[in-house]
Amino acid sequence: MPKIDNFLGKWKMLPEMSVYATGEPPKSGTYEIVQDGDKLTFIMDWVDAAGEAKHMAYSEICDGQFHPYTDAPIADEICLTLESDHILKSVAKLAGEVKLTAIRELTAEGQLKVVMSSHSADGTPFSHHSVYQKSN
Repeated sequence: MPKIDNFLGKWKMLPEMSVYATGEPPKSGTYEIVQDGDKLTFIMDWVDAAGEAKHMAYSEICDGQFHPYTDAPIADEICLTLESDHILKSVAKLAGEVKLTAIRELTAEGQLKVVMSSHSADGTPFSHHSVYQKSN
């Protein structure tokens, strides 16, 4: 059975290694993953390209099953799966349609690579690639 341990903790963004398909990557940011039983909480704080501070946090059961989600207008259910010791994936759906996929990968270099994939309003797919280094 895969272990979540190496994902846990606070990660500091490496903006110079991050690539966004739409817009500029944040100037800085942190990505924290905290475990509480079978739930994981994701806490993201960043300063966007315009210099504005942002915050987002959500929790989900990591069991590979879809669960109701009410914290965002873009999703009504979310599934979080620990696919291996190195891959943690989430899929968010709205009315049965996949709206967002996030793949978190622990690299051989000890970094956390987060790839968020979605579609623009016209249906064009895009993805944002962020890279983080463990800070604790």
